[in-house]
Amino acid sequence: MSICPCNSGKSYEKCCKLYHEGKQLPCTAEKLMRARYSAYALHDLGFVQKTMIGPAKEQFHLEDVNKAASQMQWLRLDVVKREQKGSNLAFVEFIAFYSHLGKKGSLHERSEFHKIDDTWYYFDGTLL
Repeated sequence: MSICPCNSGKSYEKCCKLYHEGKQLPCTAEKLMRARYSAYALHDLGFVQKTMIGPAKEQFHLEDVNKAASQMQWLRLDVVKREQKGSNLAFVEFIAFYSHLGKKGSLHERSEFHKIDDTWYYFDGTLL
């Protein structure tokens, strides 16, 4: 049993795999954000693509992202802050640590999520 890449402390099988396989929907924006991080870490870009709307979806080019992802190793996810703004809007601030071609770095983002018909979607993000 492997630990989930999202850094939840749970096994992958009892965490993000349930979302990746469509057995459950993430019930919070944070859970979707963690599942998206795990999908990037596991190169499941189909999941990443189907969980976005708006500007994020318009700017997502699967071929380009797939090429970049093949050179990335995601190392750790730290959730910094969660904000719920009503029942259909939420923000999650996180830092994702990675290695790209042997060089370590991090991505610090405040992500915006919208809930439509009981399903959370990544809408857009602001780099911090």
